Formats: sequence, C-alpha cells, structure tokens
Amino acid sequence: MKWKLDRKYMKISAYVVVVAFILMGLEKIVDNIPGIAGSIWSRIQWTLEVLTPVFAGFVIAYLFNPLIKMFQRWFKGKRGPAVLVTLLLVLLCLTAVVSAVVFSVTDQLKVANFSDMTLVLQSFVDNLNAFYQKLLLELNDLNIQSAELTEYVQNASKQVVSSVTGFLSGILSGFNNASDFITTTVFSLIIGVYFMLDGKVVAGTLDRVTRACFKDRTNDKIRELLGDLDTAFSGYIRGQGMDVIVMMVLIGLSLSIVGVKFSVLIGFFAGFFNLIPYCGPIVAYGLTIVVCLVNGEIKKMIIALIILVIIQTLDGNLIGPKLLSESINIHPLLVIISLIIASSIGGFLGMLLAVPVAGFLKIEFDKWLLKKEARKGIVQDHNNH
Repeated sequence: MKWKLDRKYMKISAYVVVVAFILMGLEKIVDNIPGIAGSIWSRIQWTLEVLTPVFAGFVIAYLFNPLIKMFQRWFKGKRGPAVLVTLLLVLLCLTAVVSAVVFSVTDQLKVANFSDMTLVLQSFVDNLNAFYQKLLLELNDLNIQSAELTEYVQNASKQVVSSVTGFLSGILSGFNNASDFITTTVFSLIIGVYFMLDGKVVAGTLDRVTRACFKDRTNDKIRELLGDLDTAFSGYIRGQGMDVIVMMVLIGLSLSIVGVKFSVLIGFFAGFFNLIPYCGPIVAYGLTIVVCLVNGEIKKMIIALIILVIIQTLDGNLIGPKLLSESINIHPLLVIISLIIASSIGGFLGMLLAVPVAGFLKIEFDKWLLKKEARKGIVQDHNNH
C-alpha cells in the first residue's frame, strides 16, 4: 500500500511546527526580558559614554558658531583665523572670571578675623554642652533614665560618623574620577575645534548621505525639523548665555558696592544658576542672606535684597526678553512642568535643556494644530494669543 502525501495537510503541519517554535522562542524571550533589557541598556550606556566627547564637541562648536561667523566676516571668509580669535576670546573671558572669583574669595579670607571665628565656635560648643547638661538634669527631675538618652546620643553619633565617612569616601571617589573627567574634557575640546574648522564639510557629508538614503519629501521633513530645533535652541541657549554674563556682572558689582562679602562669588553662582528658570534668584537671595547673617550684617542684607529685587525685576521684564527675543514664548506653567519632568529624567543637564526642548515641542504642536485647522477650514485670530 502506497502512502500518498497530502500537500494541504503538509502545509498545515509546517505552519503548526513554525508557530510552535515561534511561541517557544517568545516564551524564552519573555522569561529573559529583564536580562535582555539590562544587556541592551548597558550597551546603550557604554555607547553614550564613548560618544560623550563627540556630543560635547558638537555642542561647543554650535554655541561658538555665531562668534565664529562674526569674526569670519572680519577675516574675509577665512574660518581658521576666526576660530582662533574666538577660542582666545573665550579663554580670556574664562580666565578673567576665574581670576575674579579666586581673588574675591582669597581677599575675603585674608581679611577675615580667624581669632574671632575661633571664639564664636568655642562659644557655640560651650553653649551646646551647657544645654546637654541642663537637659540631663531636667530629665532626671522627670524620672527619665539618662541611660536611654545616652544610648540615643551614641546612636546619633554613630549616624553622624557614618555620614561623615560616606561624605569623605564620596570626595575620594570624586578625585579618582577626576582623570576621566579631564580626559573627556580634553577630547571634547579637540573634537569641538575640528567641528568649528570643518563644520561645513561634516554638514555637507551628512546632506549627501540623507539625499542618497531618503526620498526628497523625507529630506525636506528632516531639514524642517532641524530648522525648528535650531530656532528653539539657538535663541534660548545663546540668549540665556548672554543673560548669565549680564547677571553675573550686575549682581557681583552691586553686592560689591554694598559691601557684601564674597560678592563676586555670589554673582557667579547666581548668574550660572540663572541658566535654569527661577533658580538664579533663589541662589542670589539665599547666598546673600546666609553670608550677611553669618557676618551679622543685617543692614547690608536688607539693602542687598532690595537691590537684588530691582535687578531680578529688570532681568525678567527688560534684559531677559531683549536677549531672548529669538526664543520661543512659552507659558510659565509649561516651563515648570518641563523642568519637573526633565530634572527627574536627566538631572541638572535635563533642567538646562528643559525649556528649549519644550519650545521645540511647542513649535511642532503649533504646526500640527495649524494643519488640522486648515483642513477643517477653521480660521483663528492668532493676534489674540
């Protein structure tokens, strides 16, 4: 008796076998999802760490590009001398800022009366011991065993010691990572200089690649997105950088005139944290109050706070909007939401990029909304927005 193969049932059997193998494979993948995801994420982190100097170099070249273009006009289109002058100017500005901060701090420490500071610290320790002894007497009068309090104090002391130990170990680990930071910084600067010199060559190569790999419509969309990104980032970051410099000078100079100690250092930190919306004023007020209270200069503190309020008002209503005229107008609520989300995702760097990213998303949302309205024939009076 001859066996006759039925092709129909053979196909069904083959499909069943293939589906069974697929299901078994999916089961294995599902069982090992945590390990697979961890492996993929570790490789992504490694790639990002390796490419960090490239990204940092691109950011450096992007930020300095307006200055390079300005100097390039002076040198009749020659980019090399323009890059050299830009780097020298930036190095000169950084040296001036660092020198001013170091001189201010060392000068204040030089005139500080360390004998008085020692007496204040000794008085503080004596008062703390007197308070502790008085507390023991009060507890004994209330029939509360001092042994329990002693045990509590010992446990608290252990916690303090462990915290200090952890802090010192963190400092040591920071010193151990300093070499990695220096290496990354050096390579970032070198790559940034290459981007400054040969930026057009890199851009031209990328343009050829996109034209060869994508359709014209896709290329147009890519260029449109890059233009929107440049609009959102260039106006905000460059304008905010100018605002940082202005605030450093205004706050440092004003506090110096009032006579507040460490005025240049306060101005530096207040201006730097002005990169993050709403953080600059908090740092300025907080540091001024702390420095004045430590030195017992209440009158200077009041005068300095009044001046800081005036400076922050001018910055919020005149200086900032003028310097950020190219950036996107974003509602304060959107700024706060973007800061919260970005800080939870990317920490300090995320907070720096929160507003320009929100501005870019706002541009894309406005374009999408206008297209939807145009398709439905809806006409909006945008002058009222």
